[in-house]
Amino acid sequence: MIGESESLDLQNSGFSECEQYDDVGHPLRQGDVIRTLVDERGQWDQLGVVVTADCDLARSKHNGLVNYVPLVPVRAYLRDMWAEPRVLKSLDDLADRLVSMMLKLQKSNRADFGYAMNRERALAWLREVGSAEVLRVLRSSSQKDIDKYHDLASRYLTGSELSGSSLDEVFLWLCEYRFIASGHKPDVAAKSYQQQMLDFLRTLPGDAMFLGHLEPQMSDRGFVAYLRLVHVVDESKIALRPSERHDRSFRRVARLRSPFVYRLTQQLGDVFASIGLPTEYEAHRDRISEISLAQIGGVSLWKP
Repeated sequence: MIGESESLDLQNSGFSECEQYDDVGHPLRQGDVIRTLVDERGQWDQLGVVVTADCDLARSKHNGLVNYVPLVPVRAYLRDMWAEPRVLKSLDDLADRLVSMMLKLQKSNRADFGYAMNRERALAWLREVGSAEVLRVLRSSSQKDIDKYHDLASRYLTGSELSGSSLDEVFLWLCEYRFIASGHKPDVAAKSYQQQMLDFLRTLPGDAMFLGHLEPQMSDRGFVAYLRLVHVVDESKIALRPSERHDRSFRRVARLRSPFVYRLTQQLGDVFASIGLPTEYEAHRDRISEISLAQIGGVSLWKP
């Protein structure tokens, strides 16, 4: 992770994948960055980059409808694409541990229940009445088990309410979960997760492209163009001049430089041009490859 001095150097470097418009008379073009003028939009709807082809815009082949892909702040992208799947997986693990303890207590102390609780009902019960009431009904007497159950339940219930939370809140919850799951101290877990997020941004999938600066004067840094989500806006709703902003939905703020605009449109084409193949094909390919490579160098790779 970068230190304070490196952060200051980055802020003062002046590097940007975009350029600002000095001449407001330029027509709308592919690669133009637009910003919403509607305050209530979420983080996935604040910024976008125009992907409609220049020839379509110049010759009015687009029927006045402009396509753009969202530019998402990197922290919002990490929260939704990196952190949320890990939270869901962690919640599933916590749920398994909680239900296992509940079934064990039920079997030992409440044979009068008559039947074992299923997973969904057990978790719903916990959410309805809380961990203290669950333990009271199940007659838990071991202080160690009581403390463990309370801790697991607290993390589970807190994690279940993380929807809409900031990346910082989700990150801290994951660190706490890591301590429960594997005994890693929060600072050790934090460093591990930070490195995982850095690696995630360095190896984004084909439907995402990282951009550092959109406007040289902007204090915000780090955005991800999400290419799988293509929006449409009426061209008449985009303000190209300051005088037009009072009745428009977006204003143009910058334009992607070369080669970044061409890389973005290339990736966009790859996302929708890619054709998936069935799993049967992959299994067939692997089997034929194993047979073809059998006995190479005297080592058998194929088991009949």
